[in-house]
Amino acid sequence: MATITNTKLRGVPLPGNAPYGNVTALAYPIFTDDKGKWLDGDSMEPAASGDVLRLGIVPAGFRPLDALLCVNKAVTGLSGKVGFSYCDGEDDPDVPQDDDAWFTSANFGTVGVTKKTGAIVAPRLPKDAFLEVTASGAPSAAGEAWLVLIGINHGAL
Repeated sequence: MATITNTKLRGVPLPGNAPYGNVTALAYPIFTDDKGKWLDGDSMEPAASGDVLRLGIVPAGFRPLDALLCVNKAVTGLSGKVGFSYCDGEDDPDVPQDDDAWFTSANFGTVGVTKKTGAIVAPRLPKDAFLEVTASGAPSAAGEAWLVLIGINHGAL
């Protein structure tokens, strides 16, 4: 199992002029080439089943309320769980890391919009976290999908 990290990994610029109470949507794209390789990933190979795709950083203080999987062009073969792990690798007792927080079985191979399926109850993230897809199927064709987290930006604790 490999971890494939976005080569453009960075914190998401937060909109608004106040560090609290901003409702926002954070978008994380997945574009694959004709062989299924994630174009922004640091691997030269397509993801395999069991690989983790680190799409970007969800900032500390963000309270996710909903999640959308928006597939514009089917990413044939790609499916998996969508959740988060903390950037520092240390779990938090109040808000533990959760690899299927938003989707227990996301299907990137069907064009359309899907709302979250995970049972997460909108905790405020105490620290920066990676938004991750744990692949249960491997992409095999060119495609375009976006994971969008909708929530409130309270700012860092």
